[in-house]
Amino acid sequence: MFSVSIRDCTGFATGESKEKSLKTNFAQTEILQNDEKNCQVPQRESVQVQTDTKEKKGDIFVEFDVDNLSNFLSRVTPLVCSVLEKNAKSQAFHQYNLLSDKDDSTISCKYLLEKSLPSDFCCNFVSWNSVGTAVAAA
Repeated sequence: MFSVSIRDCTGFATGESKEKSLKTNFAQTEILQNDEKNCQVPQRESVQVQTDTKEKKGDIFVEFDVDNLSNFLSRVTPLVCSVLEKNAKSQAFHQYNLLSDKDDSTISCKYLLEKSLPSDFCCNFVSWNSVGTAVAAA
């Protein structure tokens, strides 16, 4: 019913070849180029630490005009004093209490978890997360 027959290609020639060309290297990629002689920092110093140099600051005591300073202080002092007095009389934070001001030196038991356990059961450590949603026992 069926017969085996092998026929050559009679149509157009394909670009496929029956022989494979292999390179002699182990991998069929180019050899990697390594260059270890150069340094990747813009400056090289052989004896010192290779960090940014700090600029030396000049004298912080600059000469100034005492009369100009006196005029400036006499001009802004009344405004600064009035704002400070207004803030001192403010009731904005009158009933505000810091959490550190509370004197909670006692510890109270909120919940007690009990379960009958076998006599050979031993629990060495109990811990919980910061928000109290998970408990772990070891």
